[in-house]
Amino acid sequence: MSLLRMLTRLRYGLAASGRTGGGDQPLIGALWVFAAMAFLAVLITIGRYAALEGIDPLQLVFFRCLFC
Repeated sequence: MSLLRMLTRLRYGLAASGRTGGGDQPLIGALWVFAAMAFLAVLITIGRYAALEGIDPLQLVFFRCLFC
């Protein structure tokens, strides 16, 4: 299967994942979970580096809640 065809199927699968009655698509669900974990890991890392730079913890909590 060509890469373009796989990407096209993935694109339509992601678009259909938000609609009701789209059927079970475990690969798309796993991709959403992976993306959520990656974004949270990046958010935590940025927070730790900001804390080491001396930013007030209340500001860190505010922005962390804002972006979550």
